[in-house]
Amino acid sequence: MSERLAENIIICIDTSRSMFRTDYTPNRLKSCIVGLKHLIQHRIEEDEASAFAIVAFSDTAKKVIDFTNIIEDLYNVLDSLRFSGHSALGDALALSIKMQIAELRKIAAKIPRILVISDGNYTRTAIDPLKMARLAQGLSIKIDAFRIGEVSHLNILKRLSDLTGGRYYYNNDVDSLIDSAKK
Repeated sequence: MSERLAENIIICIDTSRSMFRTDYTPNRLKSCIVGLKHLIQHRIEEDEASAFAIVAFSDTAKKVIDFTNIIEDLYNVLDSLRFSGHSALGDALALSIKMQIAELRKIAAKIPRILVISDGNYTRTAIDPLKMARLAQGLSIKIDAFRIGEVSHLNILKRLSDLTGGRYYYNNDVDSLIDSAKK
């Protein structure tokens, strides 16, 4: 097994109303939170120098916690997330890139990565997610995506991952989501 390098990972989690759907038990958002907790636990156990930040997005994007590797703080923030509004994916990517740039300016910055977890349904906003992915690509920031829900021919999340050289996972149930989070 290869040794992991320390990373700064921003989790962009969709908290729009579509994440309330119950095709995952009890709903999409709560299932994603379970998967993210597994990912955080596993990743910090592998490399305690890695850190996570969380950006939630619905009508707007909001940083809910800055970079930390304190698992309990991250879990508490995830447990406090609530549903509302539409999905401003482009805004979330813009905020995440801004946060990563701030971290890159620090001495001994870690490898930047953005992890988007969403059903892929987003509202067209002033900030185009693909433009943000091109910017991330230019800054060597990889965007990984965990897609949940039904498959669509308009798969924005796969396009974001492909453009930046990130990893893409389609999860059609809670077990596959948890399994993907461990990778």
